[in-house]
Amino acid sequence: MLAINPKIREVYFCTPELIFTNDKTIPGFITPQSGRRYSIGFSGSPGIGDNAPAFASVLGDFRQYYRLGSNQYALAFRGSGAVSIGPDKQTYFMGGRLGWINQQYSDNGLSFDRLTDSFFTVPALPVRGYAYNSLYGSNFSLINAEFRFPMFAAVVPGALPILPFYNITGAAFVDFGTAWGQEINYNFESNNQEYEVIDENGNSINNEPSLDFRLAQQSETDRVRAVGSNTPQQLGSPVSYLDGDLSAECRLWVQNYSAGTSFPLRCGLALRARWFRKHADPLFFYRN
Repeated sequence: MLAINPKIREVYFCTPELIFTNDKTIPGFITPQSGRRYSIGFSGSPGIGDNAPAFASVLGDFRQYYRLGSNQYALAFRGSGAVSIGPDKQTYFMGGRLGWINQQYSDNGLSFDRLTDSFFTVPALPVRGYAYNSLYGSNFSLINAEFRFPMFAAVVPGALPILPFYNITGAAFVDFGTAWGQEINYNFESNNQEYEVIDENGNSINNEPSLDFRLAQQSETDRVRAVGSNTPQQLGSPVSYLDGDLSAECRLWVQNYSAGTSFPLRCGLALRARWFRKHADPLFFYRN
């Protein structure tokens, strides 16, 4: 649930940040074709002053690109992760992809009780095939792998080229990530009353802060309970939640770089590896 602490009106704080970056990539027409890029950053707040946040974080990002034959084919690998410590740890949220076009959003709420929730919450992307903010925590780890290939230089629909599409490419990718360190509750509000999601035994359903090493899968329940009450209720339609901390997706998609902007096309084909399908279904067939 979203909540802002009304007692804090004015706060002064200092947040120094130091980032070291090494970039030895060879650019292609659209994306890097070969080389290596990595960075490591340190940030924090010493907590000096009334209500000032106190935390320290380290974030690392490593990327490797391999050119295959011509400049149009490439393999791309990326590994990133972060750890935040202190009484006011940063929050990293996971799920979704970069950009806002055709984005899907989770119903998970981020708390805004702390100052760090308002100013220092950081996305850990992409984890395609999962809704934006499906998981979050004070730590995260993410691995991405892609095979990138060209498809069409341009597609002109109709006799009049009113809206041509340029630089249509394909990518087969695997995204694998997890976030942990904070409890995720699936409470929701209806008619000015907050409800908690419960199981058949009346226990609250939450995603615990500890890492459970289970692949996140979408579950549903129609049992809820008003916060502060001991009486369970049954909904007319079930609510959904994610059970597990590990998110994984394997797909083939088509993307377009018209007007210098990358956005996936809806005509893409979603493919899931058998191991993934056995453990969890995608949250949606193909919306990324």
